[in-house]
Amino acid sequence: MIKTSYAISLLLAKKKKPFSDGNIIKQSLTIFEQNCNDQKVKAMADSISLSRNTVMRRVEEMSTDIISNTEFVTKCRYFSLALDETCDLTGIAQLAVFVRCIDDNFNIFQDLLDLCQPKTTTTGKDIFIKLKDCVQGKNLNWDKCNSVCTDGTPSMMGKTNGAVALV
Repeated sequence: MIKTSYAISLLLAKKKKPFSDGNIIKQSLTIFEQNCNDQKVKAMADSISLSRNTVMRRVEEMSTDIISNTEFVTKCRYFSLALDETCDLTGIAQLAVFVRCIDDNFNIFQDLLDLCQPKTTTTGKDIFIKLKDCVQGKNLNWDKCNSVCTDGTPSMMGKTNGAVALV
């Protein structure tokens, strides 16, 4: 049930809810188990720890893990990037930057590196500027970048003004 406690803590953090909301979820589980009349479900629900301090600790542990993943990326031997530019529901352009890297022991890591908004336009130059800011902000060395993969749009792939050409 520790996984469940972490999953609920992550959900609370993603939804920007106070850590104390774990207590409300715990009370909801108590109501559920009372109406369920199943001893196994009751035992499982009782074993989930969602106190304010526990939720806070879980979120801190997960953020520490994210920081260590960032350190892994900066210490990697080589990395590659995948870019995807799209618009969200409100019509604002979003650039998702994914990274895959490998270290000297052939450990591979891949994750979302950043999600950023290009300025008002999504030209190759604007995308490149945001990508450059992202890579420099994460302290990555461009010399270690061995490939850039895109969704194939002209702003990404243009021979002279595409984001990849500018890399």
